[in-house]
Amino acid sequence: MGNISYRLGEQVPFDTRAKAFGDDKLAYESFADMKQHLADAASLNLTDTKYRLGRLLHFDAQAERFVGDPDADQLCTRPYRAPFVVPAQV
Repeated sequence: MGNISYRLGEQVPFDTRAKAFGDDKLAYESFADMKQHLADAASLNLTDTKYRLGRLLHFDAQAERFVGDPDADQLCTRPYRAPFVVPAQV
């Protein structure tokens, strides 16, 4: 479950402002600190580097489904090999 947002994400250049953080000032500051660390300590040229930005997902625990995101729902399970089949919910 924790990997679904990442798997559905897209490659984004480091030099663009991530709108996914919304109004979260702490998220922007943390991201800026990480970029600074990568540029200084790891000596990465971030103008030529991209990262994967996952999209925001909302999960309905009662229904065990993502709200309005069939692509994310598909990643909640996988095809199983008989006889190791997980029964479908009724």
